[in-house]
Amino acid sequence: MNESGDLRNAYFDKIAYGLNAQAKYQKQLAQSPAMRRYIGAIERNMAVMREALAGDDFASLLAVERAIQKVEAERFAHDGGMTASIQKTQQDLAEGMKEYRQLTETPEAYLARGYRERDRTGRDRAFPLDTMRKTLRGQAARVGNFAKNPMLLPAEKEFHLLRVSLLRRAEKLYEKLQARMLAAYGDEFPDNPSRGRQP
Repeated sequence: MNESGDLRNAYFDKIAYGLNAQAKYQKQLAQSPAMRRYIGAIERNMAVMREALAGDDFASLLAVERAIQKVEAERFAHDGGMTASIQKTQQDLAEGMKEYRQLTETPEAYLARGYRERDRTGRDRAFPLDTMRKTLRGQAARVGNFAKNPMLLPAEKEFHLLRVSLLRRAEKLYEKLQARMLAAYGDEFPDNPSRGRQP
């Protein structure tokens, strides 16, 4: 085998060794009382997320996500970068909640505002891509990327993947709410994607 092939094999051997050592360390670490308590807390939180997902209610899903962010803000208070990112997401969700309340309480006003930005990836390309939907979509992408971190414990990875499912389901439910309001008050909204459809 040529020299570059030998180096490549040596590189992958080091990766395999590192991952095996990490898995062994995590297995040993999982036996400690503190780690068992930590994993137990993760499992309880996952149970709460699964319950919210089973209920299929937008407000409940969002309440769980906001509670997770509150815990994260405390956990990463020492990390300036993480703190700024979490605070930005919290602010965006707060702004999104204003739109959600307007959509549910005064849908005519929400739809009459119009939106310059439209969803370019969904089935309805003229669909409003407001702050709530943008925030949920961006947060799901960030959490999904974090779940790829090879240093995570299996329980941590499962937690983050479940959180992605929760965020994506919340976005779908919000979209359905928008669609219902468009169908009911569509004449107030320019370029209504539901206009002209058969009921």
